[in-house]
Amino acid sequence: MSVGTTALTCYQSEDVVWTFTLTDANVTDITGWALALVIKTTAAALDPPLLGPFTCSIIGGPPTLVYRASFRVVVAPGTYVVSVRRTDAGFSWQTHHGSLTVVDSASID
Repeated sequence: MSVGTTALTCYQSEDVVWTFTLTDANVTDITGWALALVIKTTAAALDPPLLGPFTCSIIGGPPTLVYRASFRVVVAPGTYVVSVRRTDAGFSWQTHHGSLTVVDSASID
């Protein structure tokens, strides 16, 4: 399976909605898949992740394979790794990974 890469940036304590598109010629439908997103300090960091797992919602079926994760980013400003995996028993594989830059903000909360 090809793995998508996405560099993301957000503000600390921001509610985010990230949408991902799966592009793999061998996959024609993701309906019913269980997908989870985690945020870690590095790809090799031991579990548990800093944030997650967050369930991803499937929002597009064939021919466009799209899913979405929404949650609040509650980690300190810095650089992290985002990973999305299919988590169905017997079908665990990575669908996306990339860097996450969390920026400090002068928030009111």
